[in-house]
Amino acid sequence: MASPMDILTMGESRFVEFKREFTRSMMRTVSAFANFHDGRILVGVDDSGSPVGLQNPGEVRLQIENAIHDHLEPYPSYWIETVLQDERTILVLHVLKGESTPYYCQGRAYVRSDTATVPADAAMLNRLILEGQNRTFDELPSDNQNLSFRYLEQNLRKAGLSSTVFDDLLKTLELIRGERYTRAAALLSDGNPIRTAGMVLVAFRENTVEIEDRMVLEHHSILEQFDTAILFHSKHLATSEQIEGARRTTWEEVPLVAYREAIANALVHRDYTVDGQIRVEIHSDHVAIVSPGSLPLGISEIEYRMGRLSIPRNRIIDYVFLRLGLIERMATGVRRILALYRGRPNSPEFQVTEHAITVLLPRSRSAARPPDETPLSRSLTPQEEQVLSLFASRQEIRRRDVETLLGLGKTRSARLLSSLAARRLLLQKGDGRATRYVRPGR
Repeated sequence: MASPMDILTMGESRFVEFKREFTRSMMRTVSAFANFHDGRILVGVDDSGSPVGLQNPGEVRLQIENAIHDHLEPYPSYWIETVLQDERTILVLHVLKGESTPYYCQGRAYVRSDTATVPADAAMLNRLILEGQNRTFDELPSDNQNLSFRYLEQNLRKAGLSSTVFDDLLKTLELIRGERYTRAAALLSDGNPIRTAGMVLVAFRENTVEIEDRMVLEHHSILEQFDTAILFHSKHLATSEQIEGARRTTWEEVPLVAYREAIANALVHRDYTVDGQIRVEIHSDHVAIVSPGSLPLGISEIEYRMGRLSIPRNRIIDYVFLRLGLIERMATGVRRILALYRGRPNSPEFQVTEHAITVLLPRSRSAARPPDETPLSRSLTPQEEQVLSLFASRQEIRRRDVETLLGLGKTRSARLLSSLAARRLLLQKGDGRATRYVRPGR
């Protein structure tokens, strides 16, 4: 855990707030932290991060405790730490992410938006309620019980999961609960009545915004959406074979497996409570897969980009896609996408906003060596992979970025960067405190 001095140096963030003195408005931020992620409020610190101190820290501590019990429902877990910084006394209020969401402050639930605290909208409140009940969207009963499953049955048969009693199989997969179809069943059904569960596929003409091809998939099983998106790749992105001596290699403008992973993740992990459709856009230099809704509760942007943690937003859909062999259950999607681009001139990007997750897959018009034939990218350690994954969201990094974002020491961070630079996986620019690192070809 970062020390108070480190927090002051890094400044306010989504996880940290400074307060010169106690105010009841602090309770909104307590609500936001309890609802979404651990956070800290430093009282006795001005907006610039300079300690101003508290004259009566004991009295302020009591005010904070009373305000939490008077304004928060239910009570979140927290503790208060007294810290002496620059001969000034400050209080650090540590708020833990709770399990009984939503945590209301005077009847409203709050969320952090960068360094601000704002009320949760209706869709976010629904997510918090479901999380507090330990339920996911797809576990709820479907409003429409008149469903058919021809497409799903075909896929189950191909995967060797056919059953003489189809309803028994649907119950095993939790598509039927208590004699009622779940929303997961609705998403997988032929008519798919879930209004928000659509997909738009668009291919643009070369270097223009003119549409060459467009498909709108509404009221289609998400399995059919997956298959149609794969066919769209084959239709608009080139694949060829090269023969070098006795070896035959396949080259793709956009690696099909990377594209497949991104499409599957969008369908499995998107927020179906949010209005909007999954968008797949094929441009002259990249493919964009846009999934409505931000990250599932409990996973940070860093954890997502490192591909080290998977929290399924739609648990039943996740399980069905796993049984059909369309995804893996080991949080490997992001890492597999990054690995498939090793040896190519540009790397994928993963953009996270409050309303969408976008995966950008560069489109290469010239053949690239396959990943296992790129000597300098072999045998990467997990920490080296973590360092390279930081470039999914930035153009350059410094040693301090590696220290802060990966939680590594100064010496270890410097050694990792030097090793990657020596193998030409990174390029060093500048020296001294101005030293920074970029990926080759950027």
